[in-house]
Amino acid sequence: PTQRDLKDINRLIPQIAERPHLLSMKELRRVTDQKESCRVIIARDTETGRIAGMCALTLVRVFTGLLAMVEDVVVDSNYRGMGIGPMLTKKMINVAKAKRAKHISLTTNSARAAANAMYKKMGFFLKERVLLRGRLLSLWHHKVNYMLFSMRDIGSQQIHLRNINLLKSLLGRKC
Repeated sequence: PTQRDLKDINRLIPQIAERPHLLSMKELRRVTDQKESCRVIIARDTETGRIAGMCALTLVRVFTGLLAMVEDVVVDSNYRGMGIGPMLTKKMINVAKAKRAKHISLTTNSARAAANAMYKKMGFFLKERVLLRGRLLSLWHHKVNYMLFSMRDIGSQQIHLRNINLLKSLLGRKC
């Protein structure tokens, strides 16, 4: 990604996030370098070179098979209504099919009527589930009493951490 890409992506993020976190180049590269687990697709305006829309597909292999999740679909407000959202979503569906994912899911804000209508038109349907989410972004700014990391995060073992400093040293992060 270029500096211009970073600027464009950071312009799009507040259009989909309640509490936007603008990316650094290092963070953007960490997203785009995940070749096997995350695919990023952008739509670029050929006249201006600006990114008009983007989305990501995460692929996760679990015990029951390969799961695909469409994330962060956003089309700049200046480009909406031009078919960019469906084009991005269709590309993500095709990637998931090619990878032989069991199914594809996405979450969307119920207030985004146009986007929700588009998803339904593309074959997505409402699946009754309870989605529970915990905020972890403040993790590096507060002491943590207890955490369990996935096996992938630390290799082949599970560990319980009682002090954030141990966690920082394991992951090599400075806060």
